[in-house]
Amino acid sequence: MESHGVVRSARWSRRASALAVALAALAACRAEEVGAVGGGSDRGVAPGAESSAQPLAGGAAVASDAGDRPPAESVAREGASASSPADAAVARVHGVVRWEGEIPARRVFDVSGSADVLRLVKGTLLDDDYVIDSGTLTVAGVLAFVEPALGLELPSPATEPARIECRGGRYVPHVLAMQAGQPLRIEQVDDYLLNVHFLPSANDELNFLLPGPGHRTRHFPSPEPGWMKVKSDVHPWMSAWIAVLAHPWFAVTSADGRYEIAGVPPGFHTLVLRHPRAGEQRLPIELAAGGELAHDFVLRAPPKGR
Repeated sequence: MESHGVVRSARWSRRASALAVALAALAACRAEEVGAVGGGSDRGVAPGAESSAQPLAGGAAVASDAGDRPPAESVAREGASASSPADAAVARVHGVVRWEGEIPARRVFDVSGSADVLRLVKGTLLDDDYVIDSGTLTVAGVLAFVEPALGLELPSPATEPARIECRGGRYVPHVLAMQAGQPLRIEQVDDYLLNVHFLPSANDELNFLLPGPGHRTRHFPSPEPGWMKVKSDVHPWMSAWIAVLAHPWFAVTSADGRYEIAGVPPGFHTLVLRHPRAGEQRLPIELAAGGELAHDFVLRAPPKGR
């Protein structure tokens, strides 16, 4: 009887072991299936995807989504040109802004009523809303930024202040971008009385005097939905445009019309171009880690009356 019991015990032990192995194999297969489903939904833009952007009316464009795209992991590997591990985790967006059509004439300001400014101005004082190179048709002073996807964690604002100067009867630069909460240093370079008047919509209005060389530092804690205009009530021709954004992924085009936005997290975002007079363009984009997107914009004059 004991020998039969031992045999039965051995048989049950072998069956239990076989059952355990089968269950483990089944669990491994299920895990592989779940991993394949989860990984397959993470897509990125392949290197050279900028060539698939299709222009729309008004100069905007939308990236084509036709065809199969490789998984994000392979895209990051193929498209990476980063020099450090930190660079490999983010993307870069760049391009050129050009003008199409007749170039608007720049207004000439009459400063004859201000002796203090008149002695500082060398030549004619021109409006800086449209700064367009007549040869290359590139446009300076245009804001480009990546509007991040909803839910993306935003970095803290920089502690280094953004800067704007009151120099030669004008605000320099004419177009400035900064992150909400970042300090803004306003510096009076010239030796005359000036008032600086900020006209925000999401922050408190500010208006103060700068009696001569010196500076003030101010903060705007909330992002602005559009432009925040800066003017001077003493010198009515003086104006500037400030973009107060929730994130640091922005750039203002240089004299040759170029912009570059670095350090952008991968994912689905919106590339936005904004000009004080020529309006706004929006482009849905998809960025892969370590990759880049090149996109040129075309600006046109807005309809009359704007």
